[in-house]
Amino acid sequence: MIKGGFHSTALREISLLRELNHPNIIKLLDVISDKKNLFLIFDFIPYDLKTILTKGRALKLNEIQYLVKQLLEGTNEIHSKGLFHRDLKPTNILINENLDLFIADFGLGRPFSLIRQPYTPNVS
Repeated sequence: MIKGGFHSTALREISLLRELNHPNIIKLLDVISDKKNLFLIFDFIPYDLKTILTKGRALKLNEIQYLVKQLLEGTNEIHSKGLFHRDLKPTNILINENLDLFIADFGLGRPFSLIRQPYTPNVS
């Protein structure tokens, strides 16, 4: 939920997610707004990679390979659409009980065409 004036990162995220349709990228199901709030509706994905790595059980080699494959496929889809994420980190990589992986949080994402513009400092 975003309160007050619609924050530019939320509007950017909506725009980018509408361009992306891939099993390893979080799906934007709906956008609901009123005069003061903007709600982005997603499926509930219970875990993120950071939680799994720090508090979960040890992953087996085949599970790690499955997660890496999904991350690379999702990233490839983002790049094939001429976009880059700019904030890919363990807390933005969501994982369900079946170890299905979803790249999320596109608020800092940009099209490649804007790559020469100055961006938020310290974001990679």
